[in-house]
Amino acid sequence: MFFVCVLLMTLVSGVPFQPLAELPGTSPLAFSGSRALTRTNGEMRSFVWNTTQQDWRFESSLGGRDDLESVALCDDMAAVASSAGLIISALTGHALVSINATSLLAKRPTGAFSEIYPDCASLDMVRISDATVEVVCANYLGMSVLRTDANSGSSCSLSGWRRSQFIAAPGYHLGQLSYGFGRSLALGQRVLVVSDIWAFQADQGSVLIFERSSPQDSWPLVPSARFNGSAPGQEFGRDIAVSSDERRIAVSSKSGGEIHIYDKQGDGRWQSTQIVPVNGTQLSGQVALVADGSILAAVTSSGLFVFEENRNQTFEVSQTFPDLGESKSGLVALVSHRDSFMISQTNGNSILFVPSNQTYFQPGLAPVSSCQLPQDGRRRDNIDPHIPWWAFVIGGVGISLVLVSMALFVSRARRRQNYDEIAPPATHADSSQPNGDGHSSNWPTPYKNASQLYTPVKTPEAVP
Repeated sequence: MFFVCVLLMTLVSGVPFQPLAELPGTSPLAFSGSRALTRTNGEMRSFVWNTTQQDWRFESSLGGRDDLESVALCDDMAAVASSAGLIISALTGHALVSINATSLLAKRPTGAFSEIYPDCASLDMVRISDATVEVVCANYLGMSVLRTDANSGSSCSLSGWRRSQFIAAPGYHLGQLSYGFGRSLALGQRVLVVSDIWAFQADQGSVLIFERSSPQDSWPLVPSARFNGSAPGQEFGRDIAVSSDERRIAVSSKSGGEIHIYDKQGDGRWQSTQIVPVNGTQLSGQVALVADGSILAAVTSSGLFVFEENRNQTFEVSQTFPDLGESKSGLVALVSHRDSFMISQTNGNSILFVPSNQTYFQPGLAPVSSCQLPQDGRRRDNIDPHIPWWAFVIGGVGISLVLVSMALFVSRARRRQNYDEIAPPATHADSSQPNGDGHSSNWPTPYKNASQLYTPVKTPEAVP
């Protein structure tokens, strides 16, 4: 019924988005266009998009935990954070290759309340190149940046990952840590945004922006820009979204009913350009920037709101979905990828929203398969992606040798058995005495003279 009502609204009003398909699962939620991660009964599952049927298809299970903190998805690589640490998985069809990368994260100090805060309060991941994937994990200590290292092995083994750097949280070296640092994170190839929702004594909140000139570079240890909340208890930075061109940032808060928009200017500075009011209370503050940032989606207690930028470059409401609001009984998740976005409902389903009057098509379910990259980082799709061709040759030769050896062994055993049945060995007292040629022999007596092994057959006389 919900789909029918929304589709009628789409046809009548010409609104930009329409719901296309549902899949089971609630937050946390990850979406990369052709893949989605959802949580069902504490179990994380991956789904792939079937363009022909315009629906989701179950791919694999990533295991289940009830204390999942954050998830991230990049092509065929997934990262799941819980109290068990950080698990990085490669989604290779129905097969699943997972590694525990917790040992690469910054160590938490021992002390009061330190153990109740997770290793990854938030995380995100991005592909730098065909051979390099970057994962950023944030907690109250700072941000651990993990990267695949093509020279150390496959990204599907722990030896293929390394911690490239650690960005300490403000006050880390002074012993003045804020346990709200890292509660939200957004990662791009050149922009990294992290929040500290409990910054300052009144929990006003703060957002820090890090930038680098090239995706291959390390992140600077000092942010290029910082924006703070303006009201006590605002928890500014509850959620963060970055546009696909990485030139616009949207920041929400727990209270206040507004979303702050920051744009990168021509001189490279970040500047607050507008404040978008939203109806209802933002319990989780979920926001998403779609496409180049010209469309904004936000979830409040009053529903899902879709804003579109008008000619004056200000956001105005274009769609409202009251049935998709969050409530105290369950928080929703909102994620976007290019020109589409997904939202998880409190009733246990996730819905994909796509532009109206368009066939949803995401080419290439796995643009690069991380577990299939050779050391040089190039793909070789003309051979088996998991096992090189020469391995099959060696394996075939080895199996052939084993089979031939077994056949020879069985043949020799049968010949020996038949021989024993013809002439069973016997032991005699004179078996060690010299034989007719003056030499001693240990063979049993029946074997000394070959003529004793056979009984002469009398030739019958011819019949006259």
